[in-house]
Amino acid sequence: MPEIDSTKFYTYEYVKPYKEKVYYRSVKDIRLTGNKIYCLIKYDNGDNLENTRYTYVEIDRQSGKRKESAYPQHLDCNVFSRGLCTRQDDVYPFEVLKKNGKAWLRIYNKTN
Repeated sequence: MPEIDSTKFYTYEYVKPYKEKVYYRSVKDIRLTGNKIYCLIKYDNGDNLENTRYTYVEIDRQSGKRKESAYPQHLDCNVFSRGLCTRQDDVYPFEVLKKNGKAWLRIYNKTN
């Protein structure tokens, strides 16, 4: 643990030593149903956007078991948005992608 320095409180300098070990994940979207919790998690490895990755997490509310699936890395197109959508009383991960001036919505099927 770094030494406590009160002059750095409320600054980004104070957070830097903890970022890689503690603050590298954040919940970007969450949906709840009667029996499950769905989350979109962003793993941020600093200033390098190429190392940023996203996962879709499904948590069973009764058992606490979770399944985590990674969003694919896209090298041939731009990702504008990622999130969770509700369709027919179920939750699915999605992406908005763009390539060669054309944009499209991709909704992923969940794996069992």
